[in-house]
Amino acid sequence: MANASTSANPGQQLGGAQDLHSSFPSVKTTEIIQVLAELGLLVNADDIARPTQSVTIRCFMAFLDGLSGINQEWIEVRAKMVNQLDYREVFPDGMYWRIFNQELKELFVAAEVRDFVFSDVVRPQSKRFKRHLSGLINFWRFRSDRLQTYEEVVNANIEIEAGVMERRRTEEEMRVKLEGLIAKREAERDDVAQSRNNNIRSQETLMDLKTKQKKLMGDLDQFKGERQECIQKHTDLSYQAQLWATDIKKLNGRIISSPEELKGRLDQVQQQLQSDKVELATEERRARALESKREVMMALEMELKSCVTLLEMLEGEKSRITEQRAARDQKQDEIEQYQTEVRDFITKVSQTRRQIQSAMDRLQRLNKGFEEKRAAYQAKTEAIHAALSDLNRRRSEMMDKAKAKNQETAELEAKFDRITEEYQAFCNERTQERNTICHLAEVYIVGIARAREIPIDG
Repeated sequence: MANASTSANPGQQLGGAQDLHSSFPSVKTTEIIQVLAELGLLVNADDIARPTQSVTIRCFMAFLDGLSGINQEWIEVRAKMVNQLDYREVFPDGMYWRIFNQELKELFVAAEVRDFVFSDVVRPQSKRFKRHLSGLINFWRFRSDRLQTYEEVVNANIEIEAGVMERRRTEEEMRVKLEGLIAKREAERDDVAQSRNNNIRSQETLMDLKTKQKKLMGDLDQFKGERQECIQKHTDLSYQAQLWATDIKKLNGRIISSPEELKGRLDQVQQQLQSDKVELATEERRARALESKREVMMALEMELKSCVTLLEMLEGEKSRITEQRAARDQKQDEIEQYQTEVRDFITKVSQTRRQIQSAMDRLQRLNKGFEEKRAAYQAKTEAIHAALSDLNRRRSEMMDKAKAKNQETAELEAKFDRITEEYQAFCNERTQERNTICHLAEVYIVGIARAREIPIDG
């Protein structure tokens, strides 16, 4: 007793706020004496009106024994365990009163008495002692309405553990999917670079083909005009040759009458025919050259078809990019949903911890009963304390793992944001290249249409 801790006057500490802590009805002195008699204490009205330290200790210890299953031996055993530490000779009885004070505070908190201090034990006051006994007696009478069996707590913990395992499995699946998506993006990076290079080469090829086409279209127009002139000359020469053949036949019939004159005219006609044949051969060579150029134009048309195929491939690439963007948005929604589930889970864990703490306080009161069963209830309470301590340890480990998972999720989100920015830049480059190629193709088509005098709608 001499080494028990003391504090200042509770009236000076709490001021006028004492009455605010009374959330229960006041109990008459006769009822207090009756309840204490049920607990095995013989006190009278004078003990309650003028309480002493020994009376308060006996009363509070009786309520601890009846409500929490904690008696003097229980406190002494734990005090001896703690007193095995260093410097135990400094306060030989200090740990006993420290444990006693802690258990009393937990009991009063459960009974909705918030203003209890240890000076109420060592220097009791009549009004405060009576109000504290009223709170404990009300809690003694009505505690059965709040009791929760240990099996319900165990089942709730099993459900929580199952939920934790399910969330771990879901988190692992999402992590695997995200790693697969990142690996797929990394694997497609070379294909994207190759597609970009192919697009650049296709663009350069289109520019060269466009230049060649302009030149060949000019040559084609020129050769078309020359070919038309050659055809006209060929027709005129054929007609002239027929006329000359008719004249030759006539001259052959008249050669008897004037041979020298007809012979001169015949030589002249033959020379003219020979020159016309040479000119005709020249025109045929030019026609063959035009035919070879026409074949070049056909090859150019085939290259244009390949360019159109490349444009179709670009459209397919654009569709694939759109699908990947939609998949990216879906993954982002799943991550946000997972974060919401993690926050809800943390809230549920906090609520469960409070429920377990309340259950621990209530489970300690299950030992109240007959005197012959007190030892069995005490052993059961110790087992429950050990199980709940292990559960708290496991829950602390789960919370640490949850914090680690949250940090890993934040890192994955940062990495995902970086991948999203790279993907957006890639999409912008592909869109710009597509617009450039479409513009070149449009200019190319318009040039062909104008060169061939094809009307263009719009």
